[in-house]
Amino acid sequence: MLKNISGKTTWLLYATIRLIQKGNEPFMLYFNSMLLLFYNSIVFEMVPFSSGVTVPRRKGHRMFMLIDTDQQKGPPPDICTRCDGSVFPVHAASPNPIQYSSWMNQRPLAIMIGMPLWSYEELLAACVILFGL
Repeated sequence: MLKNISGKTTWLLYATIRLIQKGNEPFMLYFNSMLLLFYNSIVFEMVPFSSGVTVPRRKGHRMFMLIDTDQQKGPPPDICTRCDGSVFPVHAASPNPIQYSSWMNQRPLAIMIGMPLWSYEELLAACVILFGL
């Protein structure tokens, strides 16, 4: 499951760990073609994907949707991006516009941030933190 991971995936896994440590705020992770809901210290696999799925959230709080499409050639499923304003998607994608252009059009205020490639030393340090390697 975790072979050949990129710096983008490593960053999203780090963000996942930090959100788990933060507490019981619900958040979702799209990873390896699975959509996972983290809620009340339980992980739910959302099967099948559908735009009709409702997710628990606290009034006035945005829920993070962490999206990793590193191993696929197209965009994430619609449920990851066609959400109301209470969901805050964080999509770590390659510079290939096929992975993100469809939902950038849906969210005109989306911010795109480019990050430099990780050095070998930075990636190794992240693996030590994440996986204890």
